[in-house]
Formats: sequence, structure tokens, C-alpha cells
Amino acid sequence: MLKSSVQRASASALAQLQRQFSGRFSLSSSKTIGSRFLSTHVADSTVFRVARPTLALALNGLRDNRGARKLKKRVGRGHGSGHGKTCGRGHKGQNSRAGNGKPGPGFEGGQTPLTQVFPKRGFKNALRRELQPLNLDRIQHFINTGRLDPSKPITLREIYRSNLVRFTDGVSLLARGSHVLSTPITIEVSRASEAAIKRVEALGGR
Repeated sequence: MLKSSVQRASASALAQLQRQFSGRFSLSSSKTIGSRFLSTHVADSTVFRVARPTLALALNGLRDNRGARKLKKRVGRGHGSGHGKTCGRGHKGQNSRAGNGKPGPGFEGGQTPLTQVFPKRGFKNALRRELQPLNLDRIQHFINTGRLDPSKPITLREIYRSNLVRFTDGVSLLARGSHVLSTPITIEVSRASEAAIKRVEALGGR
């Protein structure tokens, strides 16, 4: 008797829920749990899956992400806030002062900085070009090993691609090993010494 009355009560409760939420929710009953698991109200409890309606995206529903907007730290508003009176800076000292609380690099507490102790001499040109040296004997060695083609103009691009010399700003042609160079070449460099120019022109190159 008790079991049948409880089942009727649960069935009536299910019908009431279906009538109440028929317009907004869709309820579907699954298998009932065994009669051994009795609760204080219902013996065979019924599990429901509620499909909640999704709300349409609208302008009045847009919100910032949680934590995207952070409130400003208000200091000097009483000791009850935790940031009153000294505003979290403590008593006295360099870090409690306004303005130059954190001096820049090179500050040595007031004594003469090391950068002012030693005198300065000369200057370093900011527009300087560091030319890499290239000698004539190295050019002949690359021609003999087949890494350079003397029949074509040897430009800065060919010099870099053949790994003849690595450079950033340019190449300076020097005359070391000029007696080794025996092949007429046409070469383009940033700068060349007079001896190197004479040796290249003497072989019929330019």
C-alpha cells in the first residue's frame, strides 16, 4: 500500500511539473531508481533533464568579462580602508616621498657617480661603417676551388652568397697576396686600396 501510494504521488507530481513548465521547459523522465533508495518524501525518485532555453544575444545583455574593469585604489580615506594616513607608503624614507622616490640608474646616493669621475676623450662616430677586409689571394683561392665564376661580375651579393667574406656595412678590397692573383676579374666593392686597384687593372680586370 505504501509503495503504490508513493508511486501515485510521484506520478501526480510529474504531471503537475509538466503542466507548470510546459511553455518554457521540456521535461523528459528517465528510468526510476530502485525502491531500495528511499528518501524522506519519495520512495522511487524520478530524475528529470531540464533543457533550459537559450537567450538571444542583444545589446542590453552585453557585459565586460569578469575582472576586465578594475576599481582604482583609493588611498588616504581613513584607516578603516587599510590605505589611510600614509597611503601604504610607511613612515619616512626615500620611498615615502613624492617625486624622486625611485632614482634612475647611475645614482649612487648623492656621491659623485662613476660616470662623472673619469674624464672623457674623443668620440665615437654614430654614422661609421665597419668595412670587412677582402684580400686578393682569397679571391684567387675561391676561383680555383670553383666557388666563384670569374667570367661574371663579382658583386657584393656574390661575395656574400659564396661566403667569401661576411659583412654588414661593406667590403674593403686589399692587396695582400697580389702576386697570387692571376685571373682577370670584374669586382664591385665598397672601397679598395690603390695597390689592389693597380693589380686588378694590370691583369685586365676592373
